[in-house]
Amino acid sequence: MIIDVHSHLYDDNPATRNYQFPGEPHGRISAKRFVSHALAQPVDRMVLSADPTWLKDPAGLARANDRVASIVRRQPKRFSGLCQVNPLFGKASIAEMDKHIAKGNLSGVGEICPYIFKCDSGNKREFAIVEKAIELDATILYHSSNARDSGAVDRLATMFPQARFVMAHIGGMYNWPNGIAVARKHDNVWVDTSGYVMLCYGAMVKAVKALGPSKILFGVDFPLILAAPLVTVLKDLKLPRAAFARIAWKNAAELFAV
Repeated sequence: MIIDVHSHLYDDNPATRNYQFPGEPHGRISAKRFVSHALAQPVDRMVLSADPTWLKDPAGLARANDRVASIVRRQPKRFSGLCQVNPLFGKASIAEMDKHIAKGNLSGVGEICPYIFKCDSGNKREFAIVEKAIELDATILYHSSNARDSGAVDRLATMFPQARFVMAHIGGMYNWPNGIAVARKHDNVWVDTSGYVMLCYGAMVKAVKALGPSKILFGVDFPLILAAPLVTVLKDLKLPRAAFARIAWKNAAELFAV
């Protein structure tokens, strides 16, 4: 069993971004075609959140979460979903969490992406969202690619010890030592392996040694990254069966109820 705890619904096949869906013409693709590509990935379940660039206004935020929830509803054995939020639209974000998480349509919050929203990491606008997540007993997936982001997770985890944070990308491609340090400092912070950082074999080895398997979740960041090379890295760690299960699916199942 392998659960990818971090991937995204994208509905286009671009010529200029850092991914493409193989065999598709450039341009928009249907949800059905996206699902077919996602199901071809070598994971048993994919936890999706919407493309954060869609969240430019409250209406876009609502459409984005509805689209993810629709895929989860049609394929409940293969997909779970997270509720996207935008700290710039606090009331709309809280309403989305009530609509989707409280009613069981989606199973967590995120990915919170300050760099997309043009909002400082750890900005006070995020506080109400964190408080709502605590109320709903929902885990938060928080983007981290630099020291500012991992520092924000550090501050939020200190301010809200009842909240649960999964720091994406082990803190970032070149920031993973900081990410590991923050996760080690806090009982309420975990890391996921999504993105290019997992291809740094040394980062994975050090994360396992420093944090132990109970603090690490397998993630991909599909479609920006394909799952196969990341699954290979996970298997090449040659972990004991119980440790492999923790990283591959058990931590995700417990934190996101998937």
